[in-house]
Amino acid sequence: MYPTKDILYVGIQFLLLSVFLINKENSLEIPYAVRLLGLVLGVLGALVVSIAIIQLSKSLSPFPTPKQNGQLVTNGLYHYVRHPIYTGIIFATIGISLYQGSMTLVITSLLLVVLFYFKARYEERLLAVQYPTYALYQQNTKMLIPFLL
Repeated sequence: MYPTKDILYVGIQFLLLSVFLINKENSLEIPYAVRLLGLVLGVLGALVVSIAIIQLSKSLSPFPTPKQNGQLVTNGLYHYVRHPIYTGIIFATIGISLYQGSMTLVITSLLLVVLFYFKARYEERLLAVQYPTYALYQQNTKMLIPFLL
């Protein structure tokens, strides 16, 4: 059984991502070049998520609490950011928001950024307990965006 905080984070994430499936609004006038940029960002984000899932392999879980039999992955995309799945989802949702020209999706994307920031911080406290080398990994690798955050 997962802690209540894990279930809460995953539940909020599910609700926010569901908005992308049901949204039909396209209220923003987006220039063609920005829409194209959104499409590229969306595809790049989906690619990052896919690669990160493959690299995480058996340690993958939707919940922040690390698997007991999991391994700390620090190579591949995880060499550049500690949470590339979150990064990829952020890129994909922002890209979709721009491509569709939806203020609802822009706001939802920003809420996902905030959620992933707090979810990642919570997850990292748990990872530091499970993996003694995690603190060193944190010092050398950005959390979500290479060269920024």
